[in-house]
Amino acid sequence: MANWKLIIIKKTGSDSKAVSMDIDLKLDKIREKLKNKHLMTDTDNFLFNNSPFDKGDEGNMDLKAVLGEKNELFIGQLASPKKNPISIPSTDGVKISNKPPIDPSGQREPTD
Repeated sequence: MANWKLIIIKKTGSDSKAVSMDIDLKLDKIREKLKNKHLMTDTDNFLFNNSPFDKGDEGNMDLKAVLGEKNELFIGQLASPKKNPISIPSTDGVKISNKPPIDPSGQREPTD
């Protein structure tokens, strides 16, 4: 029996979108559904705690296992920290960022 929920799809560098999904489906099936809706491409990853999920494991993991507290699914590509900083909240409420650290004087450390 399907277990449908409204999921917020948050893609790096794009607007979010709400879609109805069966949270018991495996991620490989979710990928196909999102590709059919033009929300995901072959080069996108599922992101979990700001880390890309291994595509080879998608057939073993249910959607419900990677949803955030607010039924958010993070997808996309992680950018180089020097070129395109992103910030994605983790499931434990701690904000994770790949922005360069700030030194005690309040200035960002120099980058190339």
